[in-house]
Amino acid sequence: MADDGGADKGEYIGEEVAKAIDDGINAVFQLKEGENPPAALIYSKEKVISWSNQLLDYTNRNLSKLDKPFKYCVSCIIQQNNDSKFTVALGASFDTNTDGICSAQREINDIVIIISVFAMLI
Repeated sequence: MADDGGADKGEYIGEEVAKAIDDGINAVFQLKEGENPPAALIYSKEKVISWSNQLLDYTNRNLSKLDKPFKYCVSCIIQQNNDSKFTVALGASFDTNTDGICSAQREINDIVIIISVFAMLI
C-alpha cells in the first residue's frame, strides 16, 4: 500500500478546496501570482454570467482533480464594489467529521467574487 503521508483519501481538507477556488479565479481573470490585475479589468454586468459560469467550471474541474470521494455544491456571487455593504453567511447541517464548507472572497479592482463550496462525503 502506498504511503499517502497520513492523509485519508476521504478526508476533507479545506486548504485544498481554497486552492482549487483560487486557481479557478486566477485562470478566469488571467491573473499571475504576485502581479497586480490589469487596470482595464473592471466590473461589467454583461460579463457576469460568463465569468460566473467559467468560475464554476474551473472550480469544479479543480475539485475533481483532488480525487476525493466528495460531492461538491459550488456557488458563485459576483458584485460590483461600489462601497455598498454586502454580508454573506453560510450555514449547513452536516457531519463535521467527514463534510466541510469553504468560502473564499476575492476583490479584483472593482469586482468582488465570492465562491462557496459545500463538500459532502459519498
